[in-house]
Amino acid sequence: MSNKTTTWISFIIIAILVAVGLVLLPQLPDQVPSHWNDQGQVDGYSSKLTGVLLMPGILLATLLLLLVVPSIDPRRANIAKFRPQYNVFILCFVLFLAYLYILTLLAGLGIKFDMNRMLVPALGLLFIFVGSMVRHAKRNYMIGIRTPWTLHSNVVWDQTHKVGGIAFMIAGAFTMVTVFVPQFAFPVMMVSVLLVTVGTIVYSYLVYRQVENNSATNDSNE
Repeated sequence: MSNKTTTWISFIIIAILVAVGLVLLPQLPDQVPSHWNDQGQVDGYSSKLTGVLLMPGILLATLLLLLVVPSIDPRRANIAKFRPQYNVFILCFVLFLAYLYILTLLAGLGIKFDMNRMLVPALGLLFIFVGSMVRHAKRNYMIGIRTPWTLHSNVVWDQTHKVGGIAFMIAGAFTMVTVFVPQFAFPVMMVSVLLVTVGTIVYSYLVYRQVENNSATNDSNE
């Protein structure tokens, strides 16, 4: 997907969200749901104007940041090598927040549903797309699994991101399965993210040690 296409589609989605929110504004109560706990129950409210405008504002700010990042990274040439996958991730992220916004508006209109059951499949898909992007990522300072060891070596970066990408995709699949047991969705998601995060950090160090040992062995044999 090209940069231009990604940008235009994302801005159009945000514009549609704002339009939908403003159209529904008169029908919303003065206080609308704005936060849910890990059991999918509403535990926070905001004014209806804030509820309508806050999410699109956050989405717009995040989108602008995601679009700027590739141009300010010193290794932007490497980002260009996986920019199509990065663009797909941007669009998936925009669609995820758009979906969350629509759910928030529906809740504000009084429509009853289990937020965990509705959100879990989307979160799982987002993790899977993150994993797909990570698998293609080339060494840079802004996007990917950035540890001292991955940033030090292309070999360590590539091996860590290959394994880490698969791990993210597996975490996404596990998260999606919890749609059948929504009461466990939050714990499973948190444990999955923690395991992937810690696991990739440790793995990057182990690969770094292996690369260094092999280099030292080759030097001693010369």
